[in-house]
Amino acid sequence: MTAQISSGQVVFRVVDAFRGPHSGWILRLKVQEGKAPGIGTFVGSRFRVEGKDGVVRTVEVKGFPVMGGKPSDDRLQSTGRLDLHVEVVDGPEGDIVLRSLVRPA
Repeated sequence: MTAQISSGQVVFRVVDAFRGPHSGWILRLKVQEGKAPGIGTFVGSRFRVEGKDGVVRTVEVKGFPVMGGKPSDDRLQSTGRLDLHVEVVDGPEGDIVLRSLVRPA
C-alpha cells in the first residue's frame, strides 16, 4: 500500500493539462504553497482539482509520464514542478482547466 499525502501538506497549480494518450490526464503542476512530499507518496494518492470555473473533481494518480525526464525528489524540490498521469474518479466530464488548484483529497 502506498503512503497517502495528507491534507494541507501542499497545494499545486496546474500549468498545463492535456488528455493522456490512452486514458486519463497528464497534469503539469507547480508547487503553489507548502512543501511537496517525496514522489514515492504520489502514486495511488487522490487530489481535489478545483478549477477557476468552479468545477471540482477528484483525481487519482496512476503514475508519472517521463516525456520531461525521470521524476525525482531532488528535481521536485529544486524546480517545484511535477508531471502526473491521473484518472478522474469523481466529478463532471470535461476539461481540466489551467490554473486550477490541486490539493490532497
